[in-house]
Amino acid sequence: MAESLKNKMVKGLGCSTLDNAACYNMVATRCFTYNQATLITDALHGFIIQKTDFPVVYIVIDDGSIDGEQDVLKKWAAENLDVEEGTQLCKTMHYGQLITAKLRGNPLASFVIVLLADNHYQAGIYYKVHEYIAEWEETAKYLAVCDGDDYWTDPQKLQKQVDILESDDSIGLVHAKAKVFDQNKNRYTRIYGNDKDEFRQIIISNPICHSTTCYRNSLRSAYENEKKNWDTSNWKMGDAPMWLWMSYYSTFHFMDEEVAVYREIKGSIAHSVSIDDRLAFHNSSLEVCLFFADLFHQGIEIKKQIYNSAYKNCALSCIYSGRIMDANKFLKEVPFMYRCYFILFALGYYLKKNISNYLRLNCI
Repeated sequence: MAESLKNKMVKGLGCSTLDNAACYNMVATRCFTYNQATLITDALHGFIIQKTDFPVVYIVIDDGSIDGEQDVLKKWAAENLDVEEGTQLCKTMHYGQLITAKLRGNPLASFVIVLLADNHYQAGIYYKVHEYIAEWEETAKYLAVCDGDDYWTDPQKLQKQVDILESDDSIGLVHAKAKVFDQNKNRYTRIYGNDKDEFRQIIISNPICHSTTCYRNSLRSAYENEKKNWDTSNWKMGDAPMWLWMSYYSTFHFMDEEVAVYREIKGSIAHSVSIDDRLAFHNSSLEVCLFFADLFHQGIEIKKQIYNSAYKNCALSCIYSGRIMDANKFLKEVPFMYRCYFILFALGYYLKKNISNYLRLNCI
């Protein structure tokens, strides 16, 4: 069944309706945000600098922020969007408030800003958000993503990616590099993203920064339909399972250039301060990878690599948290060469940490 669907998916990918005539925006960009009042304007700036020869809609969904972010979004909209004369900036909806308007000075760019009155994520009803934005999202040919704490830096980001997607129907997703900014350390730490983006590579180690992606809406729709048949209640990540599914049914294209900044913020799901939360996240990731390994009939060697990758991530989290005995439990499950590497890494990490603390406390 999987193979027959795969053969159908690699050709004729258009809108989610598979009717190109229905696409009144070439790209719909989704930006989910919560309590990011000090960061959201960077994301908005990354949107308004985009230069495209096609229409784009930027959909910003604030999930009931309580830090003043909704006021920031209203102020920004009043200053940057063209609201029709005689109409109010915000419309009252059953879920909160809605702003829809063109970007001032750019008729190809429009914004949809959803201000939720209550936090849908905490209430367990975040799926309802897709109902609120379906009018704009489902009629776009391509989708892009940028979280409220990330931002785009390349004004040609969308244009380049759409040009690639339009040139080859077999390409399902285009992604690129992002500079990682550690918000706690207030500095850039590494580059995120590489060209190891085939299914058998992604299932072992995900190289895709979601805020650099642009992909076919038809693939996303097909994935959502398939997903209805699965038990995803323990999955703690949203995009990674979709990348796995899409990479099996299409080709991914990697742009070897930096197009965005990805912020690492302590307290987020993937970067929780709690070691137990981080281990739960790694365990969920392991469950997801094993699910897709079974779904697509991968062999025992792939599963071994999946387990090794998960145990290494768990060991690293334990080392960073000072739980050496717990780290050792995970290291016992990986090949000897990995164990040697992590032992050396742990020694180096603690030497560096203790020397830094000594200098900080004892040097003027």
